[in-house]
Amino acid sequence: MNYQKAPDDYDPQGDYLNMDSSSHFSDHVTPNMLMENSLKRKLDNIGQETLPKMSRRFESLEDGGIVILKEPKEEPSEEAEVSKYPTRSSFMSCEHPEQSACGIDFLKQMQSLVGTFNSMHLLDIGHTIENKIRETQVDGLTVTNKTITMALESALHYVVRNVSLTGTIEDSVTLREFLLVFRATTFHLADFSEAINEVQRETGFVEKRAPFQKIQNALQFALGFVLP
Repeated sequence: MNYQKAPDDYDPQGDYLNMDSSSHFSDHVTPNMLMENSLKRKLDNIGQETLPKMSRRFESLEDGGIVILKEPKEEPSEEAEVSKYPTRSSFMSCEHPEQSACGIDFLKQMQSLVGTFNSMHLLDIGHTIENKIRETQVDGLTVTNKTITMALESALHYVVRNVSLTGTIEDSVTLREFLLVFRATTFHLADFSEAINEVQRETGFVEKRAPFQKIQNALQFALGFVLP
């Protein structure tokens, strides 16, 4: 068996072999083989207890045949994928409950307001509110108190502008009673309560009457503004 003499600059402890183009050793050793041996020597110096902790593996590239180290790609878990999408509970929970309300609560307050007057002239808005309550998507909606207050203040001023000294018990209600009922069903809205106080100071408790048709128009506007 004929052995090739190793070149003088060969260092068995080093990571690389230095070869020139005239060396016969290049006929038997390729750069890929040298790189692979170098990596294996480095891994041999690592304790066996450390290897399981290293989340690495050897992978060969088909085109060059070079052995390289790659970090394994962590596949996202099913739970992580699901958590990307909002759930019904995440919509329902308010980060600042004192600053917002659930849409269903707003609808029930409006339903209570309409039911207190118990007038046939408010049947249309009553049915609209009932249909809104049945909509499943409303359960998960939250609305800021600022939005609700803006809508109710607009409705309040609309009714006040349309009061008159004429009207019957069947088709209207006194401004005093309207304000009292409105305040009772929206007591949790401090800013809106202040708006009602301002109306009372400006108009007093003059026995003017608010037509139910105007009240219905005002509530329909508020409903469409808060829950379009």
